[in-house]
Amino acid sequence: MNMVVNEMNKILQCITLCAILFSASISLDSQENKTALVIGNSNYRHFSSLDQPYGEATAMAAALRRLGFDVTLLLNGSQIQMDDALIDFEEKLHRRGGLALFHYGGHGLQVDGSNYLIPVDANIPDERRVRSRALDVDEVIGAMDASGTKTNIVILDACRDNPLPASSRSTNSRGLAVVGRQPPDSIIVYAAAAGSTASDGLFTPTLLKYLETPGLEFSDLLRKVRTDVRQASGGAQRTGDYNQLESEIFLAGRGSGSPAPVAAVPAVRVQRPDNAGENMIFVPGGTFQMGSNSGDNDEKPIHSVTLSDFWMGKYEVTQGEWESVMDSNPSASSKGIGNNYPVNQVSWEDAVEYCNALSRREGLTPCYSGSGNSIRCNFNAEGYRLPTEAEWEYAARGGQQSRGYTYSGSNNLSSVGWHSENSGSKNHPVGGKQSNELGLYDMNGNVWEWCWDWYGGYTSSFRDPYGASSGSLRIYRGGSWYSNLSSSRAAVRGRSTPTGRTNGLGFRVARRL
Repeated sequence: MNMVVNEMNKILQCITLCAILFSASISLDSQENKTALVIGNSNYRHFSSLDQPYGEATAMAAALRRLGFDVTLLLNGSQIQMDDALIDFEEKLHRRGGLALFHYGGHGLQVDGSNYLIPVDANIPDERRVRSRALDVDEVIGAMDASGTKTNIVILDACRDNPLPASSRSTNSRGLAVVGRQPPDSIIVYAAAAGSTASDGLFTPTLLKYLETPGLEFSDLLRKVRTDVRQASGGAQRTGDYNQLESEIFLAGRGSGSPAPVAAVPAVRVQRPDNAGENMIFVPGGTFQMGSNSGDNDEKPIHSVTLSDFWMGKYEVTQGEWESVMDSNPSASSKGIGNNYPVNQVSWEDAVEYCNALSRREGLTPCYSGSGNSIRCNFNAEGYRLPTEAEWEYAARGGQQSRGYTYSGSNNLSSVGWHSENSGSKNHPVGGKQSNELGLYDMNGNVWEWCWDWYGGYTSSFRDPYGASSGSLRIYRGGSWYSNLSSSRAAVRGRSTPTGRTNGLGFRVARRL
């Protein structure tokens, strides 16, 4: 009997020990406090602007929030704002403990073996002024270490060519340097290995691809990112990580190891100093196959298109939104009237006028100039505009999160849109059906949506194409309440004169930042 008891005690001790070890290994799972500071700097005043960090930081913050992080997001941070954000971050870490994560995208450089992150307002003519006008990475690491957090993650997508004038540099150092002092139980991740440079727009989207995968331990996640980045760059870019972790990290929980469900990117307000104020969805750029070889002739051929990041209206512009800007409601009363119904009976020229009026009301530079067939679009302006045809189709297909559906968000049109078989021959309030993979509503059905492009054959420009240079008809996309299933596919192209109006034709706004 004593032998049995002894054996049982040994088994219980073993189980207890295993439980302790398992508890230690999951101590950084979802139950821990997780705090993040995310900075994305794009619009530099004294250095070259960067296309990607602003949008990538927004997407990173959204992903981290879905993972349970308390996130502070700073976009286009000045020196004072970056300093204040770091101080607030340290104070929050003192209160919360747990896991700390710092993510930065923007210009960075090394001077005498130290790394610096450059604020958007920094005027740094030479290396002597870097220390007083940029944020030292050692300060970031020191603040995290001093706060008593359990584990620290630092991610720097700043390994670009030294932005200082060549004549002002004491060395030809490239990228970032290896951090001299790294705290225990921490990991520092570079978009490109120390001493090398990174492409703008490759590393962070790849990281986001895996970040929300349950069962994927963080070190394994980084190996996947490293492989994808190396392959996508043809071997030119290799990420770097400097790992002193003492515990396993499962940011999305242990799960079963299967991929996480595709989550819609939540709606965010585009917060700039001038507060754009529209309800928008961030659409990370990428490459997709545009068109269809099995549809109408003008949908052919399928061709590869690469797009930069942009923002898209979560909903079609409503009658209430139109009236608040234009002091009128042109919509057909017999097809549904109300503040939350999509505006209709608006021409392409009407939509352009609305975009400019909304931009001026928000203090933004309008995109459009000219009149009639001579209207031009400045795609570098910060105001609202119509999406290009390529942007519209990419967003309708779900962007990088696309699941290959026939319609926008489903193979069942009735679940995502109002069409000829379920609409009752009228419009319906926006957002009444389920969204697509990106969180966009009514991309199919309800009302057709104007796009920027002239109607014509697909152009030979496969990077941010703007369509034909001239024409007589403008493109609209997406189908409406009177469209059948075939006419509501993502690849279908509608067209009308720029002054044409119907009760099934409206639009949504876009921006590129």
